Amino acid sequence: MNFAKFQQIKKEYDGFYASFLRAGKLPMFDTGAGFWDASIDHEVYESFKRLRMHRFKNFLDIGSGDGAVVLIASLFGVLARDTKYDFGPTGAVPGRT
Repeated sequence: MNFAKFQQIKKEYDGFYASFLRAGKLPMFDTGAGFWDASIDHEVYESFKRLRMHRFKNFLDIGSGDGAVVLIASLFGVLARDTKYDFGPTGAVPGRT
C-alpha cells in the first residue's frame, strides 16, 4: 500500500466531488439503472488495510461508479478490476470529462 498515492487519488476525487457542490448539487444522483454516490475514500482505504487486502490476488468492484474504490484497491498490489452499467449514452459520469 502506498499512502502518498492514496493521498493523490483522494485529492483528485475530493476536487471532483467538490465540483458538484460548487454547481449547487450533491455528489449523488439516480443513474436510471441504479444510484451513484461519492465514495468515502478514507474509509475505503482504512477498510482495505484492516482486511489486509495485500493478501489477495484479485479485486472486482461490481457497480464501480466513478472508479475510486478500484483505484484504492490497486494500491494494495491486487489486480483490481471494475464493471458498471453505463450512466447514460456516453457511459460517462455527468459533469466529468
